[in-house]
Amino acid sequence: MRKKKPVQTALRVVIEPVQERIEFDIEIPLTKLSIENDYRKLSKYSLSQTRPFSWKRNLPPLKATKTIFNYVAIYNDYEREFAEYLDKAGDVLRFAALGTTEQGGSRIPFRVNYLKPSGAIGFYYPDWVVVQEFDGSEVNWIVETKDRIWEDIEAKDMAMSKWCRQVSVFGSETWHYICANQKDFESDWKSFRNLVVTIVGQRMLKERDERNVVVTQEEWREWREEGRE
Repeated sequence: MRKKKPVQTALRVVIEPVQERIEFDIEIPLTKLSIENDYRKLSKYSLSQTRPFSWKRNLPPLKATKTIFNYVAIYNDYEREFAEYLDKAGDVLRFAALGTTEQGGSRIPFRVNYLKPSGAIGFYYPDWVVVQEFDGSEVNWIVETKDRIWEDIEAKDMAMSKWCRQVSVFGSETWHYICANQKDFESDWKSFRNLVVTIVGQRMLKERDERNVVVTQEEWREWREEGRE
């Protein structure tokens, strides 16, 4: 009688907040869930409230120090590298990979509505939240990491930038948004400021003719060197 081959089960881990790491908890403002984002009645969601969820992407799982979760929910090698960078960056106080559509009922309930190129309403679930120390204060960042350019990324960027501006006005904290494409990322950066100075500088160079923002190549190089200090 031929023996049956053992059934191969997909490797997966359970990701959950660790209460002993409550110092790395992050509160995220939530807009009222409707077709339009309503900024007048903000509520807050703490990452420590997240229910355990299974994860099977980019294993073995990545552990990090500055997050409330036992593992970092990463999709690919670039996100793994980015998480390791955030964990080592001197001015990053805490960070977390945010919820995805794969989490079902355990999904982190943070989304921003945006208008797709087709005209339909889409729901955007950002990749990361980062809290940075800057001049003695805390600055909150929503970060998107992309290893390729998708069709609706510009619409998402616009919606997320607007969200940050509005919650900064109606809330009590400062929020900013930045998109870190893989081609622009350098894993040897020592601080989150390195990323901001580089990417913002590149964007200003691109827009200087369109929006009459005068930034020279030399000024941009100086900003990058300043960010490395």
